Amino acid sequence: MMACGLALAMMASSAGASTGANFVATGHDMDFHCAFGSTDECEYLKIVVDKVRAGSTLPILAIDQGTEVKTALETAGYTGAGEIVTVDPTEATTFAATTFVDGAGHPLYSAIITASDASCGGCDDSPEGEANINARAADFASFFNAGGGILALAGADEFETYYDFVPLKVAATAVEEPFTVTAEGASLGIDEEMANCCATHNSFSIPAAPFVVLENDSAGQAETIAALGVAIGEGGFVPVTPVVQTLKQEPATTTTTTTPTTPTGGVKASVKRAPKPCKSTRAVTVHWKTPSGVSLDKVTISLNGKRYRSLSGSADHAKVSFAGRGKGAVKLKILGDDAGTGYVSTRIFHPCVPAADAQVRTLVLRRS
Repeated sequence: MMACGLALAMMASSAGASTGANFVATGHDMDFHCAFGSTDECEYLKIVVDKVRAGSTLPILAIDQGTEVKTALETAGYTGAGEIVTVDPTEATTFAATTFVDGAGHPLYSAIITASDASCGGCDDSPEGEANINARAADFASFFNAGGGILALAGADEFETYYDFVPLKVAATAVEEPFTVTAEGASLGIDEEMANCCATHNSFSIPAAPFVVLENDSAGQAETIAALGVAIGEGGFVPVTPVVQTLKQEPATTTTTTTPTTPTGGVKASVKRAPKPCKSTRAVTVHWKTPSGVSLDKVTISLNGKRYRSLSGSADHAKVSFAGRGKGAVKLKILGDDAGTGYVSTRIFHPCVPAADAQVRTLVLRRS
C-alpha cells in the first residue's frame, strides 16, 4: 500500500473561518410585520434567520432599541430559554461592553440581527443607534469570520448609511413594488406571498459575486441579498479559501491491481441518470378587463387557491412569477369585488412547459 504524510495549510484558527459564514440583507422590515402578526413575514423571517444561524444553537443577539426583533423571533418560533439576547445600541457603554466573541475568538452568538430603522413607520432603531453599530464594524468582521451569521433588516429612509457596519460594497436604493422571488430564493423556501405580503422600504443595486439575489423588485433591483459561506476581507465579502491538503508521497511498495471484467456478452454496464426535477423560472404578465360600467373596489390574485397578491380595483394587469415551482398545473384566479359582487376569471398555466406564445391573452372578469 502507499503511505502518505498529510500537511494542512489552515487559513485561520476557528472552525467557522474555514467554512465561512452567512450574511443576509433585506429591505423588508420583518421585525415589525412579524411582531404585529403577519404569518407570511414570520415564515420569511424564520427562513433567513435559520440560514444565517447555519445550524448553530448559540443564542441570537438582537441589536434593537425596542423589543420588536425579540417579539418577532418568539412569534416565529424561537422560544428556547435564553435563545434571544437584546442590547440597545443607544446605550453606548452597555453596547460597547457587549462582546461578540469570547477570549479565544469563538462566536458567542449564532447570529446578530440589526433591527429595522424607525423610518419604516413603526420600527425601533434610530440614526443614533445605527452610528454606534457602524462604529463596531471591526467587531462584526471578527464575529463573522469566526463563523457567526448576520441578518441586516430594513434601512428604510436611512438606507445610505444603515448598512455601513459591514463592507457591503453594494448601494442601497429606493424600492419599487411588487417583488419577484428568484430561483435562489425559492430554493430556500421563500415564496411570492412572503415577498409581497407587506410594505417594504428599500432595495439594493444588483450585487456581484459572491452575493446572490433572493428577490427582485419591479425596477429590477435586488430586494433581498445573501452571501453564503463567505468571509469578510479587505475587498468586502469574499469566498472562503478552502483548506489545502498537501500529500507527501513516500516510496511506493509493490501493489496488485485487478482489472474490472466486462459483463457477460461483451456489453458494457451503464448507469441511467434520473432527470433533474424541473424548477421553473417562468414569469408572465396577465391582463384583464371588466364588463362595461363595472368599477371594482379591489382585485385579488390567487395561485392554486392560495392568495398571491391583492391590488386596487383600478389595476388591470400584474406580473405573476412561477419561479421555483415544479411540474404540475397552476390555476390562476383573478377575483374582482364590486360592493360585494364578485367578478372572476381563471386560467391554467404549466410552469415547466415552455410557453407557446409570449403574449398571454387578456382575461375577461365575468360575474360569479
